[in-house]
Amino acid sequence: MTNESNRKILIAVAGVSPAILTETVWALAHEEPRWVPDQVVAITTCTGKAVLEKQLLHGGGWDQLRAALKKKGCPVEGALAFGASDSIRVIGDGTRDFDDIATPEESGVAADFLLGVLRQYTEQPLAVDVELQENVLVVTVPSQNGKPYSSGGKFYFRDGASSQQMTRDEIRNFFFKEGLIRFDEMPCDRFDLQKDLTSSIY
Repeated sequence: MTNESNRKILIAVAGVSPAILTETVWALAHEEPRWVPDQVVAITTCTGKAVLEKQLLHGGGWDQLRAALKKKGCPVEGALAFGASDSIRVIGDGTRDFDDIATPEESGVAADFLLGVLRQYTEQPLAVDVELQENVLVVTVPSQNGKPYSSGGKFYFRDGASSQQMTRDEIRNFFFKEGLIRFDEMPCDRFDLQKDLTSSIY
């Protein structure tokens, strides 16, 4: 999600197979509750970008996916934005874009690049663990210390596989539970200086 609105953004690391995007979107759209991203961002190499553009954009694959989802009753109007200049991010070290990720050094650059993209869509930087296992980039997001997290000025909690917006009472209870609101730091709105601080009481 972005900060300016509660947009749902799917960020996926893709190789040379567009199926990682289309099958993921299709599966999420058939979850219960349904989850259809407003925007899709692919992180890939130069080779991967060429394949994605050829098969999904120029070849009409993305439009076919949208049409198939719409036929299934999925709300795709105004959603599934993909194809803008920032939709496909090519991994690189600042001096060149990578055609492939073949060395430990390139894997490290790819991990940093991935974190950089994630930070652009979150209010708080994420501390994650990234490692390469058999040509698969594994991203592990451990429990963070910066709770609670918000997006667009709203707070959320996880309920199974979905994120639910917290109500006012849930936010208040969460802050108390986490020890983020201390008794001596809370204002006492009902205190009246003239009535409550008298010489006899004091």
